[in-house]
Amino acid sequence: MRSSNGQGFTLVELMLVVVLMGITTMFGLSSYYRFMNDARLNSGGKALAGWLDQMRRMAIQNSKTCTVQINPASSTLELVTDPTLGNCDFQNPPRPFTFNLQEQVGQGEIVQLCARLMNPGEEFTPCSSAAPGSTITVQYTPRGTTPDNALIELRSAKQSHNRCIAVLSPLGLIRLGRVLNNRCDWSSAW
Repeated sequence: MRSSNGQGFTLVELMLVVVLMGITTMFGLSSYYRFMNDARLNSGGKALAGWLDQMRRMAIQNSKTCTVQINPASSTLELVTDPTLGNCDFQNPPRPFTFNLQEQVGQGEIVQLCARLMNPGEEFTPCSSAAPGSTITVQYTPRGTTPDNALIELRSAKQSHNRCIAVLSPLGLIRLGRVLNNRCDWSSAW
């Protein structure tokens, strides 16, 4: 006569293992998607800052005034090329003339762009409403300076920490930061 020693797993034990694996996978995928959305927002913000810096360098190299038009409604930045104004009227202009944030972020991620001009002494704070705001222009002089402070905010519905990009007068320098506690935190890394 043989006795059964209970070798193997019961159906309840197998089901418990499957449920635990499913829960672990769910949390892992959620963290992965959050990380990927954050990485896309960072990438789009850095590309935007790089494009603005390229326009600044272009003004310096060609000794011309370059004007960038920021259109929050379409999430685009465009180099104004108007020879009558003396703006960036180059024989062989650099490409691209337009920076499209949605193309940079890609993968179905919807990122809103908010932009506004700031007074020189005013504290940089994020845009207060969900409205994108009106079109603004940032002008780089032939020395690479700019007369205005501008704040650009990148907002994503999938992120709790949106991004800030500031164009600072008078030197035209570009600063990157995160939106934390309804303020632009310039000390936190992207």
